[in-house]
Amino acid sequence: MMKRLLIAACALSAAGMACADDAAPAAPADAPPPQGWSGKGELGYVNAKGNTNSDALNAKLGIADQVGPWKHSLTVDVLSAKTNGLTSADRDDATWQTNYDLTPKSYVYGNLSYIDDRLSGFAYQANATLGYGRKLIDTADTKLLAQLGVGYGQVQPEILTKDAAGNIIGRVKEDKENAAVVQSEIKFEQVLTKTTKLTDDFKVTYGNFNTYLRNDLALAVSINAKLALSLAYTVIHNTSPPAETYATDTLTTVNLVYSF
Repeated sequence: MMKRLLIAACALSAAGMACADDAAPAAPADAPPPQGWSGKGELGYVNAKGNTNSDALNAKLGIADQVGPWKHSLTVDVLSAKTNGLTSADRDDATWQTNYDLTPKSYVYGNLSYIDDRLSGFAYQANATLGYGRKLIDTADTKLLAQLGVGYGQVQPEILTKDAAGNIIGRVKEDKENAAVVQSEIKFEQVLTKTTKLTDDFKVTYGNFNTYLRNDLALAVSINAKLALSLAYTVIHNTSPPAETYATDTLTTVNLVYSF
């Protein structure tokens, strides 16, 4: 499934790049978006020894390319954690999106997402959606964006077997489930000081098999023009988790952020 999503993402990107030269330009704006590549990478690692031995790695990558009215973006989020040698968190999350600007404040988009959380009770959750987005607030200090899309989703539940201590010792994949989905997202940014920024990203994917909600709240403090320190709190909730799994996961991270 992941391979099919990546192939579709590449095809969507290629189509957007090919059409960029021939398509009519977006309506003129007071401050048109900068062209070309940009992005940021985040890395956080914790190693604790003593009564409890734990290792945790959190890595994120976000890149975007603006070509005329087209914008292509990719985000990847990887989490791996072990406590006393046993896996306590193991998740990969990737999203590809291509936007086409209709006006300086509105756009249409195609989105592909893939979630592989090996402790959630789902082997994977994958979605492909088309939708509309709008910048509700777009100033130097405050940004608020909302988007809504519909499409197709697929999940594969799995039965987890646990030992007496609650550790997963086996898993059996069940039949895949397919259904129409509705996906929405709200992004908020607020500059608090010259060196401090607050961001929040709230996503909801609704399907008849499960509703997936994720909220990422982060406070970033700049060290210099390229580096920042980010304190983030993430909440993930599945409304219909398989048996023997929790509906809600939370994660607190401290990451070093490099912008380019």
